[in-house]
Amino acid sequence: MKEKIVLFLILFVSITCSKAQDYVTDVRYDEKYIGISLGYVNQNFKYVTGDYSMTSGGIWENDKKLHGFTMGLVGQVPFDFGIGLYLGMNMEIYGSSNNSKHSHHAQTVDEAYDSYTEIAFNIPIHLYFKVPLDSDIALGLHTGIGSTITCMTLYEDTKGYYDSWTPNSEDSEFKNFNLTYDFALFMEIYCIRLDVQWDDGLINMVNLTDWDKIYRNKFTAKLSFMF
Repeated sequence: MKEKIVLFLILFVSITCSKAQDYVTDVRYDEKYIGISLGYVNQNFKYVTGDYSMTSGGIWENDKKLHGFTMGLVGQVPFDFGIGLYLGMNMEIYGSSNNSKHSHHAQTVDEAYDSYTEIAFNIPIHLYFKVPLDSDIALGLHTGIGSTITCMTLYEDTKGYYDSWTPNSEDSEFKNFNLTYDFALFMEIYCIRLDVQWDDGLINMVNLTDWDKIYRNKFTAKLSFMF
């Protein structure tokens, strides 16, 4: 992730420098303040024990990522010189099929389940920097802290048998609260906004497992309709 951020920063700084004259001539950008968003999200878990570490989707044996979608509200509070506050409230829904018929939760669940569903809520609090390219087009980045609360997990088999619990209970491998450092790039074209974001977990998510540390990381790509 660090290498990607460095490359994007180099590109962004180059564009910023080329458009510095726009600030001198006081380009008036048509700012949008609130929006509705919908997009793709995936997460993975970094497991650490001593000097050994591995990355997994965290649910089934061979999964590398847990895929889902996100929807919610986004907001911007502009200050001066292209700087502002970026806020949001997002619901994330993840789903996965158990192709390997083997669950990492075998220590608490005897059944080999067929599907997994997870529902979580995410709240980002970021600072952004925006460079207008025209009155209705801008590039920018935002970075800060994100908090995620997992509300429910559900395992189910094809016969309709299911097992559901709230994370952080005695049955759950992971804690239900995660804090992340977030970095995102975005583009605004008229009322459409595209965000691409990487989140690095800051909290050890270990609850019921033999691992020393588990960090939950995430990638998001979403479109927002701004007004």
